[in-house]
Amino acid sequence: MHIRIATTDVEIADCFPVMRELRPHIAENQFLSRIRSQINSGYRLAFVHVTDGVVAVAGFRVGENLAWGRFLYVDDLVTHSAHRSKGYGAKLLSWLKEYAAKEGCLQLHLDTGVQRKEAHRFYEHEGMTMAGFHFFENVVSYEIRKASLQDRDTLETLIACSARQLGAQEYTAEQIEGALRGAFGVDTQLIQDGTYFVVESEGQIIGCGGWSRRRTLFGGDSHTERSAAELDPRVEPGKIRAFFVAPEHARKGIGTIILKHCEDDARSFGFLRLELMATLPGVRLYAKHGYVSGSPIQYELAPGLNIEFVPMRKTLHGNNE
Repeated sequence: MHIRIATTDVEIADCFPVMRELRPHIAENQFLSRIRSQINSGYRLAFVHVTDGVVAVAGFRVGENLAWGRFLYVDDLVTHSAHRSKGYGAKLLSWLKEYAAKEGCLQLHLDTGVQRKEAHRFYEHEGMTMAGFHFFENVVSYEIRKASLQDRDTLETLIACSARQLGAQEYTAEQIEGALRGAFGVDTQLIQDGTYFVVESEGQIIGCGGWSRRRTLFGGDSHTERSAAELDPRVEPGKIRAFFVAPEHARKGIGTIILKHCEDDARSFGFLRLELMATLPGVRLYAKHGYVSGSPIQYELAPGLNIEFVPMRKTLHGNNE
């Protein structure tokens, strides 16, 4: 038996069958990218390995606050159901305590559901103290889902409204109306591919955006420069596509929610890089999340009418690290 921190993609993936017993809402094709994203914020994933494979896992992080000083917080701790009552959970918890001490932590903390009476007994048996209650409240009521063809009319209305109001400081009305005739709009191919998403609040679509594994870089169904040819994720970047937010919900994190979802989805298809053609109002969002700008281009909407876009790229992390 050995206990260590998962560092390779294979080691992280091997932890999924155990972790899903505790976190059943996490899809297997998203697990690696979710863990890699958390690792960037200080998360670590430890596992117990025996002859039969991984039998217990623990996700944790080291932090510091005024209440506890320097501490180790356990996000996730679970033993595979087929290997419980064999001491693996206790050994992993002991390993976490030793790790915390080596890191200069004063305390180890964790939360567990009020209904998990068996877990309460385990932690108390291992010397831990039940110290308080954990309260939470959802601060946003947003839900993200795949767009459907039935959403098409709603999306066209949202896109037009978003472009006209949020783009007015960067573009003229003539440019916006010209873009809505092709450069901006719904791309049905993305919906059919299952890579275009909407964010809803109280049943209303308030944002949309997606990514593509095809060569078309931007534009709706009426855009003339289109190609449905598929990209090779090993050598070609996926495309971030058609992000629009309802004006009354602008600057509330909707774009970030969709972008992170798209990046995770693209990773699950093996893409190492992403690229996009940003509108001027959108540059700030993408730059904030690590996209690097190229030289601006002038795209011709009609004879004598151009609009400025900015090509941007980003290398994804978590595929081959």
